[in-house]
Amino acid sequence: MGKKLFARLKEDGKTLVIQSFDRDKWMEKDPNTFFITDHYLNYDYVLVNLQTVAHEDLIKLLSTAWYNQSTTKIRGI
Repeated sequence: MGKKLFARLKEDGKTLVIQSFDRDKWMEKDPNTFFITDHYLNYDYVLVNLQTVAHEDLIKLLSTAWYNQSTTKIRGI
């Protein structure tokens, strides 16, 4: 199985890095919760503040990220 990162917890323990093709939409929705640093400018990841993110948004982001990185074999297609 290839290495396909869809999410990881940053070292601070308060920020999640999640793969997202819609990161601009998320950052526009709530810039205090969804943001990027210079390191992620050229990557399709968004940083998520775990202290302020809505449960429903986190589920949607994680589900979409997993789907985007999974193979058709894993998805059962």
